[in-house]
Amino acid sequence: MPRKATGESYHWDHAKETVFLEKLDYYVACNSGRHPPLATLDSWAKEFNSAYGGVPAYGLTLQQKKDIMKKIYKGWKALQCRTGLGYDPVTDRVICSDDA
Repeated sequence: MPRKATGESYHWDHAKETVFLEKLDYYVACNSGRHPPLATLDSWAKEFNSAYGGVPAYGLTLQQKKDIMKKIYKGWKALQCRTGLGYDPVTDRVICSDDA
């Protein structure tokens, strides 16, 4: 169901992204690496709407967010491979050689 043209877009904060990534990770792990279909994303969107309120999310909203995060991740992995940079989530810092 498309969103009405109100000019408002869904706001993703860190908490919503974290919950969404955890749901995706669990789904992919339990389904042999397959990504969730749109019907599953629609049910997740209903959960998001009841938990967070505000501008409503739809399955397509979550699908678009997944695609955007996938592009960002692929870009990060390409950068990591080309430069040798890394990331330490414990210290929240980029890892690199002293020369870099």
